[in-house]
Amino acid sequence: MIYKKRVSIAVLSGLLVEMLNKVAPLIIIHFAQKRLGIEKFGFALFGISVIELVTPFIVFGYNQFGILAAGKNQVSMDRLIGNMWFLKCFHFLLLLVFLFMFFFFVPAYRSYFSLIAAVSFVLAFGVIESIWVQTASQRVFVTNIIVGLCRFAGVILILLFVRDPDDAILFAILSLLPPALVNLLSAIYSLHRFGIRMPERDQWKLMFRNARPFSLIVLFAICLERMDIFIAEHFGGLVWAGLYAGCSRLAHSLQQIANTINTAFFSEMIAVDDRNSLSTHMKVSIWSLLFFLSPIIFGVWFVDEEILTLIFGDHFRPVAKLLGWLFLSASLSLVIVSFGEQVLLVNQQTRKYSKALFLGLVSGLSLSYLGGKSGNLLYIAWGMCGGKLIATLLIARESKKYLTDFPWGAIIKALSPGMLMAFFLKLLKLDGLVPNLSVGAAIFLLAGYFFNRQEFLNVFRIYRHMMSKETTP
Repeated sequence: MIYKKRVSIAVLSGLLVEMLNKVAPLIIIHFAQKRLGIEKFGFALFGISVIELVTPFIVFGYNQFGILAAGKNQVSMDRLIGNMWFLKCFHFLLLLVFLFMFFFFVPAYRSYFSLIAAVSFVLAFGVIESIWVQTASQRVFVTNIIVGLCRFAGVILILLFVRDPDDAILFAILSLLPPALVNLLSAIYSLHRFGIRMPERDQWKLMFRNARPFSLIVLFAICLERMDIFIAEHFGGLVWAGLYAGCSRLAHSLQQIANTINTAFFSEMIAVDDRNSLSTHMKVSIWSLLFFLSPIIFGVWFVDEEILTLIFGDHFRPVAKLLGWLFLSASLSLVIVSFGEQVLLVNQQTRKYSKALFLGLVSGLSLSYLGGKSGNLLYIAWGMCGGKLIATLLIARESKKYLTDFPWGAIIKALSPGMLMAFFLKLLKLDGLVPNLSVGAAIFLLAGYFFNRQEFLNVFRIYRHMMSKETTP
């Protein structure tokens, strides 16, 4: 059963935090690239990307296993916390040794050693990260509050202390500090609510084996999201890395939408064993996601140059079209997560999920590498979009087997307003950021109401009953 109250509170609190998550990166990257310069900005973001890329080796799928195990009441929460923290600690120590050896002994990356050494403290907080506990216990709004507070603190610290190019490493540290604080606060909340049991040797092998299928999903997914910046750095050095990472950071801010909507539904759907209910709520989830993304996917092409020059300056003007492709790439990632988690993971189809991600990753990396080799930064983004499209189609095909009907209608209705908006903006050929935004918003809202009137009514009914105890079968 899906509890309307919990889903509604989770989504609403997440959307409030999402407003901060959208504003915070804009403020950070605007001031950071101006104060650091494009090369030092790329240097810092490269280090941040390294940490984001290797974090899955600590998480290793334990979080996904814990969510499903707790949701199905297979293992007590205190036992899960204790054993998972111990196993993550073992992964952390192995990873730390590997990182220091790689960046110290490989000549091509030795210049990044001091940066990686400075920001590697974040990995220690990955050991005690317990956001999965709030998801498994249907307390997603707690996570949203924690994330919002830490994000705000991070913005303030960066504005106060990052002043010139010499502060590149400090910028990287302060950028990674909010996630570390989120992990710490989530651990404190989990210990207060559930406690912890001492690690048990007989559970280590069992949990490692059960988490292993999820580890491939986590690893392939993060590589699909972050490997493109390494290809950009390989072919174009810190300049390409800075240009690509700047646009990429804007696009990756969309990922928080997935955490707002997907996590709220996933936390409830793990306890669902009714195929009809799964299909119904998958329609609501994918419609909510795509309707929010629709104006961004189809509208960014008309204001990409204005946005980049406003935030970064004129030196980003030559790569203006890169922004649109990276937004499309991020949107494909959100669809992958939506169907992958809410359908395939809920039905314990980890092998099919990881296989689709792997094929998308191999295809994306191959195409991106060829694109980078051709000397065009835009081709790298094209390659990753191609890989993600392959993964999306494979996951959607597998998801159809577990739904009573695939939500084609919800997808078309959600995307139609954005498509119509783009059609009229193309015809009107308006000049400037404000005219495109204002006219585009008016067209989108009118078309959105026309195509999605019934969906708006359904969503209104859900939030009208958000404080009730009713459930949706």
